[in-house]
Amino acid sequence: MRTIRPIGEAEMVALFLATEYPSPRTHQQILLALQREGLPASIIEQPNLRDGQENAQRRSVLGAYRGYGQNTDYFEGFPPDVQWERAMLSKQELEQIKYIEYDYWVELSKRSRLPRDGARTILAGDEVFGVSNQGFLQIAAALRAGARFPTLILVGKNRESPLVVLEGHVRLTAMFLAPECLPASLEVMVGFSEQIENWGCY
Repeated sequence: MRTIRPIGEAEMVALFLATEYPSPRTHQQILLALQREGLPASIIEQPNLRDGQENAQRRSVLGAYRGYGQNTDYFEGFPPDVQWERAMLSKQELEQIKYIEYDYWVELSKRSRLPRDGARTILAGDEVFGVSNQGFLQIAAALRAGARFPTLILVGKNRESPLVVLEGHVRLTAMFLAPECLPASLEVMVGFSEQIENWGCY
């Protein structure tokens, strides 16, 4: 792993929201959170990281629908002292990233929590809990066609510990469905905290 530059929490929050905002699974929840707080969608679509008020507003939105900074929902147990950076991972390091500890992802990977094993399950035509694999296959096809997708967000205890996906499970799995598209190195966003094991998904 090679550090590109340290970043602040605000950059992670902005990326997390920008990635989930267009998703059919979370779009409506984010819209409702924006409406409740009287905020425009432009703070997500065109974030200004130099604006402290905007940064606080985005953090509040992520807290409203995902529990960030509130010790609830997806972010229950997530430590407040995570140090964020942008980094480059080698192909070999990408192959060791783990899914979160969550039933669907554990079963998809046959309990290894490795996305390459999730890809094998999908290629075998197995569907977990009746959930369609079509989304994975569509993104893999888009990768083969040259599409670019948002940066993965990962977390770990330290630089020697396993890295776990915070945001980007489907995209990472799709990379292993289209292994010819796996780059020799990939820029990611990664956060470290010695307390990350308190997060139930780690």
